[in-house]
Amino acid sequence: MRLPSTVSRPKAAYLQKYDKFLIINADDFGCCRACNEAIMELFEAGKLFQASIMMNCGETTDEAAKWAAKHPRYYYAPHLTFTSEWYDREKFGWRPLAGGASIVDKDGRFYEYEKDFQANADQRDVRNEIEAQIRAFYSYGLKTYHADNHMGSLYGINPPAIEKITDAKVFLPKNNFLLKTTLEVLKKYNLAFRFPRNVLPENVPPDAELGDIPPIAVDILAKIYGLQAKKAGVRVIDHLLFPYETKKFDSYKHFHDATVQRLIDIPDGVTETFFHPGKDGFDLREMTGNCEQRIWEYQLLMDEEFWEELEEADIKVITYQEFVKYF
Repeated sequence: MRLPSTVSRPKAAYLQKYDKFLIINADDFGCCRACNEAIMELFEAGKLFQASIMMNCGETTDEAAKWAAKHPRYYYAPHLTFTSEWYDREKFGWRPLAGGASIVDKDGRFYEYEKDFQANADQRDVRNEIEAQIRAFYSYGLKTYHADNHMGSLYGINPPAIEKITDAKVFLPKNNFLLKTTLEVLKKYNLAFRFPRNVLPENVPPDAELGDIPPIAVDILAKIYGLQAKKAGVRVIDHLLFPYETKKFDSYKHFHDATVQRLIDIPDGVTETFFHPGKDGFDLREMTGNCEQRIWEYQLLMDEEFWEELEEADIKVITYQEFVKYF
């Protein structure tokens, strides 16, 4: 599969030939050396089209962003980060670029869990940090058409806090200042956002803690948020597909086959899925308990058969540049 042609094909050609469009993103570029090595290799092998960069990780952020600046053929975006969930927080605990007492713990690092961030965050601190991370991305001479969000912290949705369906009122747009603030900042920078306008039951993450909230209620909420994004002037995608967890599979082949089938079965429209590729060794095992997940996802994206199967199924892989241009 070749790199997407981002400027040569007219919209009509896209819409006539294809029904299913897929954005495949590599998250966490810049978080550590192991992930940087994996993502750089995937780009250079022609097996990756876009990645989002974490701007709060010090030397490894600098390594990723400088590499990206030297390789403008590929597509990059800021991976807005407000949590620091990895094992060794002394070594890998990420801190805000703009400060802000409400978005950090007592040690000045981002909270470990989204629920703690969402419970304590102040709107001004959130706005300042989003802008600081976007400005840091641009400071490397990079360009982009969208931003996405690490761990979904800026969605303002915290399923573990739900105990009964009446608690869902906290998700209403007027009460969700995190998403509202995010949309306002992205509008300022003319960026799209990774957020789905639809939530199909089969796309709900298997580890989502929804309490007694049925998937259809989450879908209705996503549609409301989609309208909110449209009103704010921010483009959002049709569907978001969370990757399978490798711990549910007894072999890489099983994981490969299930993932391919899931991607082939995406609905019409623009769907995004994301992976977190990493190479074994370096610093991967000392900082995360899901190193096998990252290794298998690196293997999957490097697998020529994976890309051939998508192409044979008439899945058109695009980037956000094409999404903004054609959709």
